[in-house]
Amino acid sequence: MSQRLRSILLQVLVWMVCLTVGLEMQYQLLSSSLREAAQDQAWTELQFAAQRLHDQIEALDLTSRQPGPSEYERIRAIIENNRFPQGMATVVDRDGRPVLNQAGATTERFVLQSSPALTRKYIALSTVPGKTDFLCGTLEQPEGAHLAIACPLTGSAYRLFLHRPMREVEAEAALLRRPFLPISGVTLVWTTALLSIAWYLLAARQSEQLASQRARSTLHGLQRTQELIRTRDAVVFALAKLAGSRDHETGGHLERLSDYSILLAKALGEHPKFVHQISPELVRLIGETSVLHDIGKVGIDDRILRKPGKLTPDERQQMNRHTVIAGNCLQDIEQRLGRSEFLAMAREIALGHHEHWDGTGYPSGLKGEEIPLAARIVAVVDVYDALSTPRIYRPALPHEKCWAIIREGAGRHFDPDIIEVCLKLEDKFREILQCNRHSAASNFNPGLPADESSDNAPPSAAPEPARSTPAGKNPATPSVLRTTRKPSLTP
Repeated sequence: MSQRLRSILLQVLVWMVCLTVGLEMQYQLLSSSLREAAQDQAWTELQFAAQRLHDQIEALDLTSRQPGPSEYERIRAIIENNRFPQGMATVVDRDGRPVLNQAGATTERFVLQSSPALTRKYIALSTVPGKTDFLCGTLEQPEGAHLAIACPLTGSAYRLFLHRPMREVEAEAALLRRPFLPISGVTLVWTTALLSIAWYLLAARQSEQLASQRARSTLHGLQRTQELIRTRDAVVFALAKLAGSRDHETGGHLERLSDYSILLAKALGEHPKFVHQISPELVRLIGETSVLHDIGKVGIDDRILRKPGKLTPDERQQMNRHTVIAGNCLQDIEQRLGRSEFLAMAREIALGHHEHWDGTGYPSGLKGEEIPLAARIVAVVDVYDALSTPRIYRPALPHEKCWAIIREGAGRHFDPDIIEVCLKLEDKFREILQCNRHSAASNFNPGLPADESSDNAPPSAAPEPARSTPAGKNPATPSVLRTTRKPSLTP
């Protein structure tokens, strides 16, 4: 059940409870009003009947304390002619004992619990002037309370009682309120249904507005995110280009390295060993962060970085520091900005892309799977690009020679499982290289003839840059001989 449906059902349930309580209170108020109205009607009827009977009985001129049989019969006839129900009219003496009762009345004594408030309320309805000696109240009978009106008979010690059972009055009130119970149920159902429909329409409209606002907000957020990502990628690539501008690498090196890394990472995602390690997110990140692998070279002296000849052991040690410089730089950025997968992978690649599978690499001498997977991937593609493109100390090696060197490095320099997958991508690597060859040739100018930059050109020495001649020496005598570096797996 959806969250929205649960919310609707909960609100409908709350409405039904509130409406039920409200209708119940209304029903009780209505019952009370009907009961009071029925009592008012009963009092009014009793009062008018008492006035009528009182006038008719007083016309008999009852002046003696004890009426004779003829007066009793006439009083009985008056009561019977008015067709009051049994027990509704009674003549009692001063002590409240009935002296003349309707047939079936069993009460031995009538005691009226009079109420001055009722007397004041209902005597005002009298149509006979001066009848202020009527008393209204309740009469306790064996079958229950009765509404009663007592009025004295002029010239005698007797009083006339007119009374009506309370249960009859309440039965009339119950009969009047009986239709209101089903009406309340129908009201509850219809009101709940109408409120539910109104709420649903209102909620649907609000939901559409919120969905529209969320969509606009999401679109705006995506646009902002894409803009930030593009800005970040541009800044990252500019930094990588700035680092590469200090080294004599071929044009397009960073673009090719990113393409190679993505290609190899996707292929590894289908290998049983790497299927649980490679995800689309990792493929995307390795393509973005691989360009930062050599940003540490900005901290290497130009005398070492641009030296065309063979590096001395001390110079090589200084050159190897570019991995640590890059790692420390990225770590400082991450500490300032907080944890970031982008910076974490960039640091892994910068520190680990010169580590060797057999543990002979640098800077930490990591071995096997101690080397992060992203660094192992970039190590392969970085060596391939270094071998397949010209450098200041040698021309590009033929494609076949590059693959032969990489194949030989499996298990020593490279992860053998990665090389197994990489060798199946030889043609695709060649396509990426050929697509970037024009850019590489136009941006690289190490002083070599143009025809030496092709794949089939044999390795040759690079010409020595012009040097100044010390005073007192023959300018025709070169002070430094031309030297070459042998092809190496280390870019």
